[in-house]
Amino acid sequence: MEWIVTKDVFRETWRRLKEFANEDIAVDAISSIHGPPGDRRTAANYHKQAAQIRTCLLQAEEYFKSSGTVTIYTKPTVIYYGMTSLASAVMLLLGDGLKSFDQLRKDPKKRAHGLRFSVSIRGSEASSGTKLLESSRVEILPDGHFPTWYSTLPLSSQVLARVTRVLGDTTLTNYERVGTDHFLPVDKIVGKKWGLLDLTYQLPDLVDSLLRYGLAVAHTRVNYEVRIERDGASQHQWRLHGTPTEEQLLEILEEFKFSGPLIDRVVCTEPLGRRCMVTLTLSPNSDDYLSWPGIRYTTDLRGYMFPHERGTHEFVDIYVLAFGLSMLARYYPDLWVACIDSNCRAAKLVDASMENITERGPVLALSLLTRTPIFMASHRAPWHD
Repeated sequence: MEWIVTKDVFRETWRRLKEFANEDIAVDAISSIHGPPGDRRTAANYHKQAAQIRTCLLQAEEYFKSSGTVTIYTKPTVIYYGMTSLASAVMLLLGDGLKSFDQLRKDPKKRAHGLRFSVSIRGSEASSGTKLLESSRVEILPDGHFPTWYSTLPLSSQVLARVTRVLGDTTLTNYERVGTDHFLPVDKIVGKKWGLLDLTYQLPDLVDSLLRYGLAVAHTRVNYEVRIERDGASQHQWRLHGTPTEEQLLEILEEFKFSGPLIDRVVCTEPLGRRCMVTLTLSPNSDDYLSWPGIRYTTDLRGYMFPHERGTHEFVDIYVLAFGLSMLARYYPDLWVACIDSNCRAAKLVDASMENITERGPVLALSLLTRTPIFMASHRAPWHD
């Protein structure tokens, strides 16, 4: 992972993203994934894809910048097209030569969005609570741009923890990879219908807003730490806190899974209302099975666990959310404006979502392009505290 200290997250993110607008850097990145070009034709394809990546990033930056010059009435449309350009850049870097634009344009099925939007609400209800978001759904289709770029995403991501290694008389602390999260392949999500309100419930940067608006999102804050002794023995510790209810905490605890012999080595304190600690000790070179709920991190590395995960990358979730909001703004302007003008809970959440997508979308795209988890903040890394 990489921790970046910056006074301006948006500006630094785009500075890093536009490094891939350099053809040599993009070609090197493509080569590192797919191997050096073995012939002239492959080399030409690499350079063609690098040129296409450049156009996507230049357009994406313009879309996101211009979103700051328009109001919430039209902002979702601009942000969605910015996300589309970022997704295309990721597809061109991670995908093979068959994912280049000229290849995809040969198939008419690939030209559509790949998503279908629906909303079931009367106009008079759009200004009430969160009804507009509750009644809005996005269905994943088998063909189109979305399943095409989704199919190029890695099906796993790094599980990070604050790791302390005992080295002689001293210790070294850092955030490191300690495991792997797995995502669903594209064929497993086709036909699924995702509600816009549900999508916001598993975005870590929106948790505070959801709670402030009186929406009971199930979650727990988590601090995951690992201590590795000199002999290789390790202790894993998950400190869970800030859960809205004890029932939600128990629901999340049920998703911790350990193989039989490990049960005796797991210490879980009795839930004290809304917090507890799970501790697991492993012997050196242990091959015992263990799994736990996935952890999603905010841009500045605050960890959250959510029960019943969707099984998709966070970039995917905010892309689908951006699409749904843009469809409301474009094709249901009467419902959209009624909601926004009412200043209801849905309107508040829409505003928070737009801000989150604008900041988080490019950072997540950068992580996918670099194949390294990227975090940014104006302060030092938390392991230096």
